[in-house]
Amino acid sequence: MSNDDNLKRLLAMQQREAEIIAESMALQGDDFSDDDDHGHRSRNALAHVRPPMPEMRFEKQFERSVQTLKEAGAGPLTIFLSAVVQDQIVMPLLNGFVWCLAGHAWRWYRMPKQQRAAVAGESSSFVRGVQHGIATWASNVYHTLVHLPALSSSPTKLE
Repeated sequence: MSNDDNLKRLLAMQQREAEIIAESMALQGDDFSDDDDHGHRSRNALAHVRPPMPEMRFEKQFERSVQTLKEAGAGPLTIFLSAVVQDQIVMPLLNGFVWCLAGHAWRWYRMPKQQRAAVAGESSSFVRGVQHGIATWASNVYHTLVHLPALSSSPTKLE
């Protein structure tokens, strides 16, 4: 592309942006007089036309599930366990875990076969550390349980 073509394209883009701003200002009832003290409003006019942010809180869903449980005759403990623990803690945790696994599986699937074979053959230090921690914990639990009768009985007197 030549410089003249680039300049024409940029000029057309600037004219289109000015038209969009003019349309948004017309929707707001503002005029384009030169004596306007609020010249910064023409730059931000496009932002006022954008749709608002959607409601991302789960208050309505939570109230609906509490109301459904109350209608079913559930007690306060059941409502707490179902509406609060399950809907607000367990399900988002499970949802994030599944999306994380899906993302890792997708990345592994998209990896070239040679690189995938090399990654599958090596073990990361994190995994080795987790294995060591689990083995140490299991050993401690085993030794505690084996020696538990000796710890709970009364000491014998040596004569």
